[in-house]
Amino acid sequence: MTDDKEHDEASEAREGTWDLANAPYTIEGELEGFQRFGTGVRKSGGWQRTVGLFLVALLLAPIVYSVLHILVTLLL
Repeated sequence: MTDDKEHDEASEAREGTWDLANAPYTIEGELEGFQRFGTGVRKSGGWQRTVGLFLVALLLAPIVYSVLHILVTLLL
């Protein structure tokens, strides 16, 4: 009986719990999803961390480009 409980806790720690506090299609749910993704990237290692950081950079690149474009346009 204790082996099953230990196995369940170990698999939960490895896989993480995915019970969302907010509905996934609300702003709060989206932010919670981004937070969980960032936490996963921070805790992972090796190739998974590299792929996660690449995806974060891919997500942030258009935002950074847009902000820089607006600033350059305003300054010139």
